[in-house]
Amino acid sequence: MGVITVKKNVSYADFTQGWKSLIVSGAKKGKYDIGNQGKYIDIWFEGYPDTVKLRAHAKVRKDTGEEFCIHNIFLNANAGIVEVSEGEEENRVKIDIDPTHLIGKELQVFFYKNAKGYTDVSDNTAPAVPFENAVEKWTEERIEKQKKYAEGRTKQFAKVNTDNWDSPSDNGADTGPPTSEEEDDWND
Repeated sequence: MGVITVKKNVSYADFTQGWKSLIVSGAKKGKYDIGNQGKYIDIWFEGYPDTVKLRAHAKVRKDTGEEFCIHNIFLNANAGIVEVSEGEEENRVKIDIDPTHLIGKELQVFFYKNAKGYTDVSDNTAPAVPFENAVEKWTEERIEKQKKYAEGRTKQFAKVNTDNWDSPSDNGADTGPPTSEEEDDWND
């Protein structure tokens, strides 16, 4: 005879492909040892295990030197906006990318199958609900356009096996993400 413990009222996370509106439960900056391109932010969601996260790597525009991937997540969550300078054709926005600003915010995230067939979370996000702030106005129509664009971009790059391994057995032990907690080091 054996004894097991069974939790009551367990709700299982939805891992099907597609868009989900989720609440951010945690976020943390990290950095690989390869300069500015190694910066990223990990984001976890309510109702999902800690093994499921959105990892957004810093992506920088070559023409302006501005990072856009992580900043867009903050804009879509309406989080961390510090200052807006309005111009005739565009606004310049200063965003405090302290991960704690994301906690409790709702985002729409896209779950997809990566090149190896595993479920992954795209770093292309969309606002969960329409809103207007000092920077921009998000309507239902604009959110749907953003989702369509983001889904297309995600599917385009999801077909590529970028980490050069073929099977989980070749991946070795998972020691967790490399991190650096030094704020000054992350903001280089």
